[in-house]
Amino acid sequence: MRETQKARRERVLAVLQKDWKYSIKYNYHDSSLDRCYCDENDYCRCGTIEDMNILEVNVSDIANEVVECIDDDFLEYCLDRIIRLAGLHDPCHWEHTPSPGYYGEEVGTFKIREGKVSDIMTHVENLLKTKSDKGAIEFILNHEYGYLLTGIKDLRWSIVGVRKKDVVVGRQDHYVRLERGAIEQYRDLPSPLKHLPRGICVMLNERICLIDGYHRFAASSNGVHDMIVGQ
Repeated sequence: MRETQKARRERVLAVLQKDWKYSIKYNYHDSSLDRCYCDENDYCRCGTIEDMNILEVNVSDIANEVVECIDDDFLEYCLDRIIRLAGLHDPCHWEHTPSPGYYGEEVGTFKIREGKVSDIMTHVENLLKTKSDKGAIEFILNHEYGYLLTGIKDLRWSIVGVRKKDVVVGRQDHYVRLERGAIEQYRDLPSPLKHLPRGICVMLNERICLIDGYHRFAASSNGVHDMIVGQ
């Protein structure tokens, strides 16, 4: 029996609300280095965590778990795009709650702020309401770029194995200026992310032209890769 939208939604929400401590790099200041009110003959037990700084968020970890919630190739690609477009690398979207310990405060939980979770879930719910692969692709392109290219609504979509050298990059000037750091996040992806299509292409004059997924495509090795192709 086809899984309900509610069940899918609840699984994605549970992932977004979990603690992501082990996917975050951080530093902080320990107050006990400045002051301590404990017995000088004992260990300091009054230290608190101050000035918590988030240095890096492994967004791929989050995307990977969200994608695992859905068993549909097109929806999985779109979910990954939603997570990567959500700006979760920005520390302002995270809340750290320290944990009590026998020797003062310890690093506790890192959770996505409630407002950002709600924002992401709005997009996830709208995606899940699409009735077809065609609807899902049109939704994610419109979500990312704000509009659909001329002719997109006339296309039928399928996932096709394509040789990298056969894919035409329409904006070569943009392609060569891609941010290296953004490309690197797509290398050595965990499963199931590494099995997702590398991008979205359209057939123009019998040529396979890339329109979305420049960074993922740039990070891919030479050889054959799955691509979402409209024709």
